[in-house]
Amino acid sequence: MRIVLSAPVGVRVAVETTLTDALGERRIGAGELSTSAGLPSPHSGWHPVANRGGLTVQVTLSGGLGEPLGAGSLSLPLEGGGQWSVEALVFRPAPGIPAPPCFGCEAETRVPLRPSAAAGVVAGDSLFLRATRMPAAGRAPVPPN
Repeated sequence: MRIVLSAPVGVRVAVETTLTDALGERRIGAGELSTSAGLPSPHSGWHPVANRGGLTVQVTLSGGLGEPLGAGSLSLPLEGGGQWSVEALVFRPAPGIPAPPCFGCEAETRVPLRPSAAAGVVAGDSLFLRATRMPAAGRAPVPPN
């Protein structure tokens, strides 16, 4: 499982993620996210999860001064042979532009964010959590549920 943060230019938020499954509870801190040539959005490395059961992914956004801006969670089924990539997308609506579609997503939720001048978050901004299953290396794509 990995977490990817996407936000508009000027938005300065930190994302903290908690994973809970049969292996227990693990945290992915904001300091664990980095960019790479293959994925320029800040993202974590791949974290192991159980092969069966369920995975709860809790994501909390905070501003630069540590103020809480919003939180949401997804419950994902675990099956051998695949990994979950979860995007934490800060979305700013604009007149005439709908919320971004989620292609290939198997789970999605949206929560409103608290405005914060320090973090560059304005009234109406939302946090979308979107989960996509990715095949394990050397395996055929995971079929949809």
